Amino acid sequence: MSAGTSAFPGVPDVINGNGAVAYVMKHVCGGVIGYPITPSTEISEIFEAARAEGQLNVWGKHPFFVETEGEHSAQSGALGAALTGGNFISNASSSQGILYGLESHYVTAGKKIGGFVLQVAARVVTKHSLNVMAGHDDVYALLPSGYTILFGSNPQEAADRVGQMGGVITASVTLHWPNDVYVEGRKLAGILVEAGVRHAVLGIGVNVLGAPDLGRTAPVLPPVSLADVCARPPSREALLIGIVKHLADHYEGLARGQVRELVDAYTCLDMTVGMGLTLQVGAQQVHGVATGIDDNGALVLSTGEGLRRFVAGEVHIDPGPMIG
Repeated sequence: MSAGTSAFPGVPDVINGNGAVAYVMKHVCGGVIGYPITPSTEISEIFEAARAEGQLNVWGKHPFFVETEGEHSAQSGALGAALTGGNFISNASSSQGILYGLESHYVTAGKKIGGFVLQVAARVVTKHSLNVMAGHDDVYALLPSGYTILFGSNPQEAADRVGQMGGVITASVTLHWPNDVYVEGRKLAGILVEAGVRHAVLGIGVNVLGAPDLGRTAPVLPPVSLADVCARPPSREALLIGIVKHLADHYEGLARGQVRELVDAYTCLDMTVGMGLTLQVGAQQVHGVATGIDDNGALVLSTGEGLRRFVAGEVHIDPGPMIG
């Protein structure tokens, strides 16, 4: 389809990959924390120029920009911003800058952080001298970290990839066993199941237009609503239709015996995996590290007595770093 007949013809421009990426970032990013290194410096410069001129992103908010003292602290800062509720936080880096901050990249991926995208302007890494030629050594160095990596072979594809990743992770959704849904670390929904011999009644509560005010009983990060995280929150009717459709799809998968696929999908979103937990079961407290759930949905804890499985209980994430 030609540009003349396309419903969304775009904006014709002569632009390089950095400029195309930055163009999308300045429209969607909530903030950028970075440190200059060739050739990715231009990405942050263009973003900061637009931000300094007062440009708002599509969410109607004025983003932030922080230049740190180095690439390691830039990635650590981006991780912190995403962990504390930042919406589409980004960092741009290349070559030795990637290697310098490699530890923080592994932690970012290991904590299953949503709301973060790393922009890599790929550059060769050599040991005998500085080299600014194109290469993918820095990208290959990131492969074991656990990042989802998308490539763009030209400026248009690069811009498209940024938009795609923004759509995927702008709202970071995680699950808290046994029955809570979190967005950006804040509770959005709760799920309860009453099971009988041959049936189960499922109750789902979602904060659509507002979240309850818990006052002094609120956790560190208060509850959140869809209106807080969506540019255009869905209507209750559209939300209900979407939930029922996805439930039907998963039910059909279970009926076909696709239990492991559902468990794996759950585990990928489980915020407790690898974390130290305290599980309250009646009057008993159990401490351990969550390793995931089994095929019956039971929480699996690694404790001093070995692996233990629990089908119910109140879970609290212990303070401190992730274990593992």
